[in-house]
Amino acid sequence: MKLSVLAASALATIAAFGADVTSIETSNTFGVMKVTCSAQKAIVCTPWVKAVTAGDIPLKDLVMTAGLDNGDAIILYKDGEFKGWTLNGGAWVGTAVAGVDGTVLTGDNEAIMRGAGFWFVKSNFTADYDLYLYGQDKETSATSEVVANAYNLLANPTTVSVNVASKIASAANGDSIQIPGGILYTYNGTNWTYLKKEVINGRNKVTAATASEINIPAGQGFWYVSKGGSGTIAW
Repeated sequence: MKLSVLAASALATIAAFGADVTSIETSNTFGVMKVTCSAQKAIVCTPWVKAVTAGDIPLKDLVMTAGLDNGDAIILYKDGEFKGWTLNGGAWVGTAVAGVDGTVLTGDNEAIMRGAGFWFVKSNFTADYDLYLYGQDKETSATSEVVANAYNLLANPTTVSVNVASKIASAANGDSIQIPGGILYTYNGTNWTYLKKEVINGRNKVTAATASEINIPAGQGFWYVSKGGSGTIAW
């Protein structure tokens, strides 16, 4: 997955069309992020918030429809439920779309927090494709809220790899991070640990090891399972 970001900076002057040019000045920073996906089912994240209000952004407003096909789908996991939308006639329409394990309910105006992840499902996948995510930036760093006693699909919303182990505040004993297709990390109250597999004297051996870093590449999604703490990730 590749990311590129085009942002219009704060206090930029926007010229209107016509001979009589009217200038509009804004203190907001907005932008478009291009995400290049190489899988039919991709986990994508957002670095943006809702324009003007800077709150959580409705998912169907986040994903631009340009270049996409009817039947393409977006799926959000939130509050213990999957919600889905399908592209139909150039607009995202709430529908009980299939695409991930579990029951997918019809999506409405559910919003997604900055730093959270969602699935994009390509209806006719034959090659890499681009998604364009539109929204407003924030001057403060992105923060993913970790909900107590819940499964959370999160993602790195920055454009660089981040050691997420150094960014988590107030993790609870038993919290875990699962990178799809990768390693499961568990917090023991002091350190993040994982099972290290190695071959010693021709025998496979599995031992518990401490992770000094848990690096999440830009745009990569992961599961965070909270055991009751109030942890947050300040990217």
